[in-house]
Amino acid sequence: MADAGALTGASNHGSTKALYAHDPDGIEFEVCWLVPDDAVAEELAPGTPPTRALDIDAEIARYGADTPMGTRTDAQLWEQVFGRDWAHQ
Repeated sequence: MADAGALTGASNHGSTKALYAHDPDGIEFEVCWLVPDDAVAEELAPGTPPTRALDIDAEIARYGADTPMGTRTDAQLWEQVFGRDWAHQ
């Protein structure tokens, strides 16, 4: 995306890592990677800004190419992280 001049931004949202770009027609889109459930609490530690610059090289070094991602599988994850029962709000 960067080589094509399409990359418009990159953000570390703690529980997700995101790249922002535009296609040849100018339509903006986001590519989002979900941090595995077992790493979310550390990523969202108290005092950590909710959005910060994405250091893609550091994230690749930390998670590598073999770390699976996908939908959240731990139903109690947000309760563990934030101390609330988000599933029943």
